Amino acid sequence: MFAHERHNAISELVSKKERVTVCALQKTLRISSATLRRDLAEMEKSGRIVRVHGGVVHPQSLRGEPSFLRKSHTSVEAKRSIAAAASGLVPDSASVFLDSGTTCLEIGRSLLARSGLTLITNSVPLLHEAYMIGAPILATGGELRPLSGALTGAVAVEWLEQHLQADWAFMGASGIDSCGVATTELGEAAIKRQFLRHARHAVLAADGTKWNQTAPVRFATWPEFEYWLTSDALPTMNIKPLKDAGVKVLRCKV
Repeated sequence: MFAHERHNAISELVSKKERVTVCALQKTLRISSATLRRDLAEMEKSGRIVRVHGGVVHPQSLRGEPSFLRKSHTSVEAKRSIAAAASGLVPDSASVFLDSGTTCLEIGRSLLARSGLTLITNSVPLLHEAYMIGAPILATGGELRPLSGALTGAVAVEWLEQHLQADWAFMGASGIDSCGVATTELGEAAIKRQFLRHARHAVLAADGTKWNQTAPVRFATWPEFEYWLTSDALPTMNIKPLKDAGVKVLRCKV
């Protein structure tokens, strides 16, 4: 196994489990302690892991927002169920904005499999998936935010504001409550607002575990959404106020 392959394997393990012991890594990778020490030293220098006594942890377990890779391993079945419901909403020949979150990546995968759609995204992981299968897709451009794989910044906002529009927009969120929807970062919030302003149908795509989760940047209130596609983890009692605000709440069974 080459060094970059070992590094990727270590990153994936640490992302899934947050903390992994040195013994577990050595046993899984079947490498010498000296090789593992060199790998961990290189990975810590690049910021991919943090070494602690007896093991390693993911940097995001020590601060704030989880990484895209970590989030991609959570609530997987719920995200796939939401993606199936989202695909059912989108008619043939429609144009679609797709946000950069992991739930929207699942939606993008389902839509990439269909022909005749115009897909527009700021998600680098989704652009990569489209490239791998040779599917057409439009990118917003902008600056890469490595933590989330999102393209953000003035270039992306300008293109959305002046040049792009869509029939449908699917957006994720980090925090949801009775007042509205929030995310963790100003640049990503600006992109989401442009999606809302330039789409005929706005859809929040987020599983029910996000309810009452806190996030610092509110980017929308409930009347701005036509649909919320969520999981059956969302308590029924939370749905009525949203329906009163005109939101169609679809609880997707896992």
